[in-house]
Amino acid sequence: MALDDLPETDRPRERLYFKGPTALADAELLALQLGSGMRGKDAVEVAASTEERAKAAIDVFKEKLIRRDISMKAFDADEPQASGKTYKVSGTIKQGISSEDAKKITKLIRDEGPKGVKTQIQGDEVRVSSKKRDDLQAVIALLKKADLDVALQFVNYR
Repeated sequence: MALDDLPETDRPRERLYFKGPTALADAELLALQLGSGMRGKDAVEVAASTEERAKAAIDVFKEKLIRRDISMKAFDADEPQASGKTYKVSGTIKQGISSEDAKKITKLIRDEGPKGVKTQIQGDEVRVSSKKRDDLQAVIALLKKADLDVALQFVNYR
């Protein structure tokens, strides 16, 4: 049965708006959050009736992130906290690189990377340039080997 076939009062999103998160099952809440979410928001909050269900919902969320090729280093989840009759777990998705992490990455490339490589910090990104493609591949291998606390993505602008 499609959502359009349900009466408006029985649709999950409308029940969430009018009755709150306690009116939905955990799976419905998670499906609403993962299916559409909110653009521009980087916080996730899951509410469940028990602590175990809240942890299971976060595990399902992590599996969805893995399927979308998002590193687990980019997601931080708090511990479940009791809020009335429900348990709430909030988490954040980190985007970009902090200036301290960017400085660590550029220092690592300067110290251990190939000689002809130039690095630039551009906002929340680190741009690496070189005349040789082999040098860029060596830098990618170096950063993948290094145990950094940030999730890295490698983008080619050619």
